[in-house]
Amino acid sequence: MAYARFPGGMASVDVRLFSAGVMSGTNTITSAVVDTRIFAFPAFVPTWEASWTGTPAGTFSWEGSNQYDPINNPSATFLALAAPNAALESTAFVQPAGSANSCILNLFGGPASGVRWWRLKYVNTSGSGTLDAWVHGLVLA
Repeated sequence: MAYARFPGGMASVDVRLFSAGVMSGTNTITSAVVDTRIFAFPAFVPTWEASWTGTPAGTFSWEGSNQYDPINNPSATFLALAAPNAALESTAFVQPAGSANSCILNLFGGPASGVRWWRLKYVNTSGSGTLDAWVHGLVLA
């Protein structure tokens, strides 16, 4: 996670969700866990960006947990967030469909989704490739 401070009490936060995640076979991969409290909702909506190479075909989805704790409960269960989740995304996912591509969308998580922790999940159904994904937003410093 990277922070950059700005005058006026704001800072930007960048979280790398995936770095060269393997998209092959029927592989399922989950991203780094993001604490929704770091974003300054609702004034500054974070954005999610993904880019993939190769020929993967599969599905992105969001999972959430209120039980997760990075120290005391790192293996907590994450549950699927209903899709489409209008409270979590303003546009639909671009799903991998057999060719390299990328997408970016606004997230309306945090208090709007009611979930403290969330992560991105990808399930590959065919083909192969690599996945990189990030989330960026502004926080109250």
